Amino acid sequence: MQKTTPSLYAILAYVFAVFVYCICMSKQCLAGKVSYSRDISPILTTHCFKCHGPDESSRKSELRLDRLDLWIADADGKLANSVIRPGQPRSSELYKRITSDDPELRMPPVSHASSLAPTEVALIKTWIQQGALYERHWAFQLPVRPTIPAVKHGDLIRTPIDAFIQHTLEGQKLTLSHIADDAVLIRRLYLDVTGLPPINTEMNSGFRGSGNERISRIIERLLHSPQFGEKMAQTWLDLARYADTTGHAADKPRTMWLYRDWVINAINANMPFDQFTIEQLAGDMLDNPDSNQLIATGFHRNSIQALGNNPRKEEFRIKGIVDRLETTGKVWLGLAIGCAECHDHKYDPISQREYYELFAIFNNVPHLGERFEVHGPQIQVIPRLAQAKIASLEQKKDKLADAQVPERFKSEGELLNAIRSWAKDPPSTLSEQDWRLRFNINKDKEAIVLVKGMEDAKVIPVELSQDLFSGSGPLPGIRGLTLRNGQRITVPAESFSGELGDLSIGMWIRTTNSTADLVSKYDWQSGKRSFVFGIGGQKESGSVPGALYFWSSERQASFSGPVAYGKKRVDDGKWHHIAVSYDAGQSVSLFVDGELDSEANITGPFPKTIAESPLPLVIGAGFQ
Repeated sequence: MQKTTPSLYAILAYVFAVFVYCICMSKQCLAGKVSYSRDISPILTTHCFKCHGPDESSRKSELRLDRLDLWIADADGKLANSVIRPGQPRSSELYKRITSDDPELRMPPVSHASSLAPTEVALIKTWIQQGALYERHWAFQLPVRPTIPAVKHGDLIRTPIDAFIQHTLEGQKLTLSHIADDAVLIRRLYLDVTGLPPINTEMNSGFRGSGNERISRIIERLLHSPQFGEKMAQTWLDLARYADTTGHAADKPRTMWLYRDWVINAINANMPFDQFTIEQLAGDMLDNPDSNQLIATGFHRNSIQALGNNPRKEEFRIKGIVDRLETTGKVWLGLAIGCAECHDHKYDPISQREYYELFAIFNNVPHLGERFEVHGPQIQVIPRLAQAKIASLEQKKDKLADAQVPERFKSEGELLNAIRSWAKDPPSTLSEQDWRLRFNINKDKEAIVLVKGMEDAKVIPVELSQDLFSGSGPLPGIRGLTLRNGQRITVPAESFSGELGDLSIGMWIRTTNSTADLVSKYDWQSGKRSFVFGIGGQKESGSVPGALYFWSSERQASFSGPVAYGKKRVDDGKWHHIAVSYDAGQSVSLFVDGELDSEANITGPFPKTIAESPLPLVIGAGFQ
């Protein structure tokens, strides 16, 4: 293997670039407002905290520069032991010491490993001249919306962010780059928001318009895509030390992907940060926590684990507590707590005693799961797509518990007769948007049974183009319908109306057509949009010939809803079971032969309703 090393020229170029950058930043600070947290605290931490910091064991005097607020004179100059007088650097003992020529008075001492650079001395002087405004440790400061800075070239400012960038560039005598063209901006947006570059079809599909309008539409579309949560989750999963293995020498696989998916879903759902925090740190302590809140506590299940019959179990148990404590400190408190494990923290305001007080909290958590099979706290998780089905079955089970269940029907005719008798006087509270459709088609044209529950069922006559029955179907005992050249099954509009929420459609098909509408209440030309499910996407950009597609719209007059284009083709002339499931407000899933089309291109938004359309429900054809 060829060994490569950076050239001396590359190293020198890098060092020179860093040097120039530091000089520019120093000049910028000197020219503008000097911040204690940003500019002064790092200087004191590096050069002064060893002798005048929070560590009591190494402190050389009573002077504590980590609590500089106790040593700054007030507005009247009162404070006998003050070392800083705001606005008066030459009267401030701190400034006198760092500029003194007397080796006995000079700070840091001559024997110190490093001395202050001239730019650092100048920063301290400027800070004192500007009033010596002290700021607490940055982790304890509330976020404050900054004032938008004034700039010389205001004509270049399009957003408030531009003003901050322009202000920084002007301080370094630099100018903004030229405005990128749409193609470059789109590529940057995709990489920033989803982490993936756009494909050629995405560069053109759905992005009509120009300039800001076009870019705004792209941003909205990407922010509603599942990939947005996946990209945003990467940083958080790193902080949460997410891994699919246990770590240490054994490094066995463990099932943690449910926590990863929880983070992605929480981001895509725009979960409030306080809820995001509570569920990860104490989801199991909430009243009646659901499975998702229990999954969220996987944040602290991500610790590395030693497996097997290890005689050092107590050692690894302590390591797990230390890991959880330090991770909590870094992620939620913004403090490097780990340094206080052995001594008072030398820089951050936390003592060794406080460290072990926090340690005691995590020491109460049972430490389970250190076997070869990674056993431990486990919960039963139901796949999202199955949850609604199970809830429906539970409701039916409760209704049947107090009812007499008739003998199994011997034929489809008996079933339809029973449904007719149940549906003579349908309840007035029947909500059509809750109906479930089942297509049992016979030659009497009583083809579609709309079912909410068995007691609410009724039969709807439909229109068949002609006798379309074929001699064979996908399974024994099931016949198919042959539909050619626009032949269709039509359900009258009055029999299937109202807004829809969650929607699932499934059917068996056999076709060689690469483009076909299969179930539709959608006509964009007449402004009567609702939903359409089919093959080939009406040859729209981004669709795949012979693969599934699904559109639905929250509004009739203009499109607002999800677009789903599958990748698996079903136009090979064989029987396939296809399905679409729209989880209102969440996502769309496409299925072929019982398997999720995981490569499908699905984009939002995902409204909670599908528009009511005055069109009939058409099976086997569309409206164009």
